[in-house]
Amino acid sequence: MSEPELKDRITPWLQRWSLSGMEQLQGWLSAVSLRHLAPEEFLLHAGEDRDTLFLLASGLVRFFYTMPDGRERNKAFYREGQVMGPVSAAMRSVPAPFS
Repeated sequence: MSEPELKDRITPWLQRWSLSGMEQLQGWLSAVSLRHLAPEEFLLHAGEDRDTLFLLASGLVRFFYTMPDGRERNKAFYREGQVMGPVSAAMRSVPAPFS
């Protein structure tokens, strides 16, 4: 997927969230970038300050919490076409609570 294709794909999602004004929409689209990750590579780690949303073009992503004893607890799984990220943490300006 190219960066222009990504922007074409994310525009309808942004418009569903009432970001239909051209100035608002262009502000969001200017921040869009394409990243390719290897299997097992992290989008984010718990404790990071992140205000990034991700649109999954292909594959599967798992977000999880790490318990004090080291065990992992799944938060959610995301598939192609879904938008994800530490939204509530970004809104509160706190670190992401999950990886």
